[in-house]
Amino acid sequence: MPGQLPKQDEAGEEEAGRASPSSDRSSPIDNTEKMQMLRAMKDQLIANRTTISEKDIQLDEAKQLVALARQETEDMRVINEKLVNQNKQLQNRVIVTREMSQLGKQMAQLKDLEVKSLKVEIHGLMEKIRLLNNKVENKTCDVLVESDAHQNLQMQLKVIEEESKKQAAFITKLEQDCLYPLTAGNPLSEKLFVMNGLFLELEKDDNEMSFLELVGERITSLLAPEKEESLTENNFSLHACFKTIHEEEASPVVLNARNALLFIKDLLINRRKLESEVQSLKEVNNQLKLTMLEQERELSSINIELTSAWGMINKVKNQHGILYNAREAHRHDLREKRKLLTKLKEELEFSHKKLLSLRIMNKESEAEFQSMRDERESRILEDNAVKVVEAVKIVEEMVPEKPEELDGTDTPIFIDSPSSEESRIASPTESEALPSNDEIVDTESIKILDKEERLKLLEDQCKFLYARVLRSTHRSILLAERLSALHDQYGSNEESATSKASTPAPETPKERTPPKSE
Repeated sequence: MPGQLPKQDEAGEEEAGRASPSSDRSSPIDNTEKMQMLRAMKDQLIANRTTISEKDIQLDEAKQLVALARQETEDMRVINEKLVNQNKQLQNRVIVTREMSQLGKQMAQLKDLEVKSLKVEIHGLMEKIRLLNNKVENKTCDVLVESDAHQNLQMQLKVIEEESKKQAAFITKLEQDCLYPLTAGNPLSEKLFVMNGLFLELEKDDNEMSFLELVGERITSLLAPEKEESLTENNFSLHACFKTIHEEEASPVVLNARNALLFIKDLLINRRKLESEVQSLKEVNNQLKLTMLEQERELSSINIELTSAWGMINKVKNQHGILYNAREAHRHDLREKRKLLTKLKEELEFSHKKLLSLRIMNKESEAEFQSMRDERESRILEDNAVKVVEAVKIVEEMVPEKPEELDGTDTPIFIDSPSSEESRIASPTESEALPSNDEIVDTESIKILDKEERLKLLEDQCKFLYARVLRSTHRSILLAERLSALHDQYGSNEESATSKASTPAPETPKERTPPKSE
């Protein structure tokens, strides 16, 4: 072991000091052969050192490649995290846009339902308005018909009034004509007295005299201010009185009086009829006025309903305008969101392409690293095989020879220890430190060594070199396994992220920490 080399050197010096008296006793070996062997061993050690330095250079290059691969994997991890975050943001935006679109659809459906309900209400109101218009038209037609009838009745009333005026004028004239004999009643009375006297003298029949007295009473009653009751009560008797008169037997005065009374009676009857007709026309006019008032009230209520309906229609129009403006604004928002969604999709496609290119580059670097690792392992195996064969040959050559004494004039043997850079590539499980360049075996103190001791020393050095090569190969294998694990880990994460781009991205797995070196 490298930590035991100084002890072995001290033991070799002690054994050399002890073996110095025995070397005088034994037969000496040719110093030239020993020197050649030592030089050959030195050359072999130098060649081994050069191969080890070359391997160290290769290991440094492999370290650089591993560092580059780690940096690339770290960059890939950062890019993957960025892509995952972008994917999450895109998914959140897509969810928000979906929710907004669903809300917009719901709002549009609600607005459509409101518009439909308002349309139904407007349709019902229009139907009511049509019915009211029809009623108004019917009422107006009825009013026009009744107004025409009223005008006709008014015309008839005017005609009747004119006729009544004419009849009243004629009645007044007749009254004046009837009053005229009363004014000139004195001579007539004298004549009547004379006639009475003559009748008395002539001793006429009692019936004729009673009739003449009755006619005189009737004339006085007719000429006096008349009453309806008296007229109606005495109508029958008067008519009977008029029928009892015979034209042949009656005098001309009686006939004239009879004719005047009959004419007056007809006038009175016509007057009563006209008054009754005028009264009925007044009642009809009052009824028409009442119906006109009722129709005006209905028309006012219809006008109020029409104004309220037009107010509702204006409100519906205003609501329709507001809904239309809101719908246009919602459509504009949806267009902007669609544009944003297309931009985000393009960015996602670009990042996906970039991820694919980085993955291809990573695969190429992995393949290159794998090829370099295989080449290094093959070289290490070849070098180990060559070293083992050479060591076996040297051991076989050195074993049959017997240990002999060596002179103190031999050239010193330099046993170089590995460099400080080689000591850094120790296995993480090894706790022993490799010797540095300062740990050089002082060959001047070792003057003469036996063949067996030199063989043991060479064997120990070969074992040390072989163990070092094994440690370096073991470390390279560990590094390769770690790199492959990292590549598998981040490669699987990228594949899962790309395959689940439409679904919410899972949390990124934690990076596995490498085993700490003891």
